[in-house]
Amino acid sequence: LPIPSPQGDLSITISLGLATLTGDMKGKDLVRAADHALLTAKRTGKNRVCGPAETAG
Repeated sequence: LPIPSPQGDLSITISLGLATLTGDMKGKDLVRAADHALLTAKRTGKNRVCGPAETAG
């Protein structure tokens, strides 16, 4: 996503980690799963979205 600035266009990228809340999960478990997915997104090339399918195993 280019953003114009006086010094030239800035480019912003984002990596996201997604998690699915199941009936037996606590909030901290959901955050831990999302954090794990985010780290996977960053380790596998950045500028990605990763969720439970990419972190299973």
